[in-house]
Amino acid sequence: MNTVEAAEYLGRTPRTLAQWRHYREGPTYLKGANGRVTYRQDDLDEWKRHTAPAEALVHLSEADRLVIDALG
Repeated sequence: MNTVEAAEYLGRTPRTLAQWRHYREGPTYLKGANGRVTYRQDDLDEWKRHTAPAEALVHLSEADRLVIDALG
């Protein structure tokens, strides 16, 4: 899928995906000889699986984070 489709699939903006590519972050992508960027759904799904737990922590209160840290 192209950048617009991948961004929609991930709930992000195309600009975010472009920034991730620039900083070598985000999901794996392919860049063709013509410069066109594409993403495989398997790579997007894998990226979502690995980032979902970390993103969930953003919505926790400080007290919740302390409990999670204490539990290790």
